[in-house]
Amino acid sequence: MCGEKLKELRGKHSQQQIANAIGITKSAWAMYERNERTPRDEIKIRIANFFGKSVQEIFFRQQYVYLNSSKKYDGINIDIKQDNLSK
Repeated sequence: MCGEKLKELRGKHSQQQIANAIGITKSAWAMYERNERTPRDEIKIRIANFFGKSVQEIFFRQQYVYLNSSKKYDGINIDIKQDNLSK
């Protein structure tokens, strides 16, 4: 999930500071960081704008799989070829 990414982006700022800047409660921000709750799309956009990132970079980047490569993740072999994705 994106909780670790949100913690990383927050840096040395407090959860309260980020929550205030984005217009949400501290409790909501803390739940996002703990992956207990997923922000609504509107909130994702506010978070991305605040940090100068795209929604995809924050919330979807870690889900991408490298194309045209064979990788082993958690004991599972993944072999995806780009031409198979366009069918």
